[in-house]
Amino acid sequence: SVTFIFSENIGRHKIVIVEGNYLLLEEGIWNEVSSIFDEKWFLEVDIVTAMQRVLKRFTSEMRLPLDTAKWRSEYNDRPNAEIINKSKKNADLVISAADVENAVHNSVGRLTELLDQVEDVGIAEIVETISESSCDYVDAEKLQSRKEVMANMLGKSLRDGDPMFSSVSRAVYLVARAVVFG
Repeated sequence: SVTFIFSENIGRHKIVIVEGNYLLLEEGIWNEVSSIFDEKWFLEVDIVTAMQRVLKRFTSEMRLPLDTAKWRSEYNDRPNAEIINKSKKNADLVISAADVENAVHNSVGRLTELLDQVEDVGIAEIVETISESSCDYVDAEKLQSRKEVMANMLGKSLRDGDPMFSSVSRAVYLVARAVVFG
């Protein structure tokens, strides 16, 4: 049976995003874990790029010696990545890193255009613009649900006192300060 260490915290939230290497496996406990999710996405990264990132993380962040990092990435992380890649067939959505980059680029372009053309843009228009790139990947019912989540998150993040508002406000302040002071 699946047990959550922090299950009392999860109950208060409508959306919980979980990241993990084995969440799509059909073996043992992972099959049971996978069954509790409404949606399962797989972000596809080619194995060469993934191993380069792992090696960089091992050497720069974990400060492992290069030979140790190479051995660990080749004999531990690569076999895990190969197992994980086979499990992508169990995902509701498989999206490549390039697809994500394109979607972000297109969304930013459309959002910039919207903000340049419309003086008083509302949350609904922003959500609609951002979600246009999802139409290719998601059925209408799920897309509507995601739009509602985006609208709620965006609305919440614009409330003074909210941690997200504080973070965004601080980021905007720092960017403005950098522009003014160089």
